[in-house]
Amino acid sequence: MGRWSADRWAATSGIAFVVLFVVSFFTATKPPDATDPNNQWVTYFLHHHRSTLISAVLIGAAVMFFIWFAGSVGAALRNAGEPRLAAVAFGGGVATAAVGIVIGGLQGALSYRIAIDSPANVKAFVDVAYSMQTLISFPIAVLIGATAIASFRSGAFPRWWAQLSGLAAVVMVSGGGALAHSGFYRPDGPWAFVTLMPLLRQPAHLPVGDQHAADRDRDQTGRSQYADASVGGVAAAEARERKRRQDAAHQPAEVAAD
Repeated sequence: MGRWSADRWAATSGIAFVVLFVVSFFTATKPPDATDPNNQWVTYFLHHHRSTLISAVLIGAAVMFFIWFAGSVGAALRNAGEPRLAAVAFGGGVATAAVGIVIGGLQGALSYRIAIDSPANVKAFVDVAYSMQTLISFPIAVLIGATAIASFRSGAFPRWWAQLSGLAAVVMVSGGGALAHSGFYRPDGPWAFVTLMPLLRQPAHLPVGDQHAADRDRDQTGRSQYADASVGGVAAAEARERKRRQDAAHQPAEVAAD
């Protein structure tokens, strides 16, 4: 399979992430407000036991595809000549995925046993989950911001997209989620979906085997040029040494003639 085909297939992981993310959000149904008392949250998890568990599993599946999508974004930035920002963007994606897994795990634990075995502690775990949903904005901002900067510098993505990404990164940092702390209306959900378009429209690359061959050719060319330069330097040094010997041989003859 050609590398261009594999890259495009990998980029479609963003579609799977967005779909699973949205489905998990609506599967859990509308929870109580963060300020509601503990008894309302206990009732919610007891009455929506199955749906909230399914939602937690879908969050885990969405995180899996999100990591793959972040890798595709990082690869696109690296191919555009921005290896440092590619690493930063992928690191932000991995950190986002880690926090997302924690949020899904808390939701699953609340649904599975905490609401049944320790109902008095449900609201405490809910508060932790809400805090994580706010803090996740920062690694998301790293992913979006690094991608925006790399796009401005290299043109890896359209300029209008880079401008919108920069704005989304600022919103994530300053507002901790802007329009909502969770759900599809966070900037990261639509950003992942919109990013698919430039990724899928990127020009085809060489197949993996051809790319490795090209890399070897460049390495061999560089070594050859270095060897030629070294040989040229030795030859020049030998020529200068012969000239000094000839000059030294002529000097006694000139003195004798005087």
